[in-house]
Parts: sequence; structure tokens; C-alpha cells
Amino acid sequence: MDKKEPPRAADPSRFDSRIQNHRLLDGGFLLVVPRENPREVLQNLVRSPLGVRFVVAVSPDVQLDDDEQVQWGVFTRFDPAPATCFFGEQTFVGARPVYRGIVGIDATWKAGYPAPLEMDPAIVRKVDQRWAEYWK
Repeated sequence: MDKKEPPRAADPSRFDSRIQNHRLLDGGFLLVVPRENPREVLQNLVRSPLGVRFVVAVSPDVQLDDDEQVQWGVFTRFDPAPATCFFGEQTFVGARPVYRGIVGIDATWKAGYPAPLEMDPAIVRKVDQRWAEYWK
């Protein structure tokens, strides 16, 4: 059986010093936590030779080593309407836009979003203790 090679990408902090943390996911998804100005960071990264398909900026409250937090942080804060997507190359062929290269997605917390919900620790413990019962 062949072992699958782990995903590889260039260290994004080489291209922008404002990155405080990053994680590479399978499929060419690079998550980055910018210290400031996520839009500027993404605009730098989508034009850099990272070796990935997507770069997603998330807020510092998203723990990159927790898959559930990552999914929550990306999909509840990604809103394509206010121009939160960036591309390595954007051109027009006639009136048709053409996008190439790395896709950058700003999935950081934005003003006007509701505060993240925090579950009471006692409830979390109770659900964890009884989890197996719920699926009988």
C-alpha cells in the first residue's frame, strides 16, 4: 500500500509577517490567522507561490488544531456579498470576468456579526457524559 504524501505548501509567513498562525488542510486549503488587515494579507498571499488552491483567513479566536472550530470559523464567517474573495489574477475577456490562481477567502469576524455562542461548561460535560445514550 502506498503511503499518501502529506500536503505541502510554502510557509505563508515568508510572504507576509502579519500571519500569527497557519494550518494546511488536505486538498490545498491553507488557513491563516492574520494579526491585522486580513484583506491586505490575503491580497499578498494570493499572488505568492504558496503551492495551494485556497487561502482562508480566520479570526484569532478560531483554534486551528480543532476541526470543529475550523469548520465553524470558516463557514459562519464567510460572506461572499461584501467582496470577501480574492484571486491571484482577475482579468476581463470582453465583459466576462476571468479568475485564475489562488482563491483567497476572508472568513474573519466582521462588525455586525453576532458574538460567538459559548456553551455552559456544565452542559458540555453532561452531553459528553451521556453522548453514547443519545444514539441508541
